[in-house]
Amino acid sequence: MLNLSTLIPTGLQNARNSLPHNLSSPPTSFPPSTSENPLPSNYTREISSSGRPYYSNHTDKTTSWYHPAAPRLRQDPRLPTHIERRVDVKGRSYYSNHGTKETSWLDPLKIDEVRARADSKKERERTEDGLAEYWVDYETGNVTQPTKIAGDNEEMKG
Repeated sequence: MLNLSTLIPTGLQNARNSLPHNLSSPPTSFPPSTSENPLPSNYTREISSSGRPYYSNHTDKTTSWYHPAAPRLRQDPRLPTHIERRVDVKGRSYYSNHGTKETSWLDPLKIDEVRARADSKKERERTEDGLAEYWVDYETGNVTQPTKIAGDNEEMKG
């Protein structure tokens, strides 16, 4: 779990490790293989210390768990152009600032609204596939593990 205890004004913080996408741990599963697609000339396929493949972009010095030919997510047009929404392998959204090379679980479009609330600073989100929910804590920067949606009336524990 990525703990962003202090936030810079844009809601993004320096990465705390050197894993691909600056995530706190490697994904436990991967999207459908795109390894049959050739890599662009500026990319190389690497193997992490845990034996999982990742891809290095030598032009912009970034890494990703995903093959560069993998489909891209549709972006919210309200996001600044230097911030990209990404999804981890558990379906949780996170945000990558390409200008600062920082990542955050906090949606930059919701930060001020959620923090201004007098009650809970937590926000319930759905995974990309819509089958599970998770909580994002806008006070601590913590995110919970996804929990499958059992029914409309059940509260997710977080």
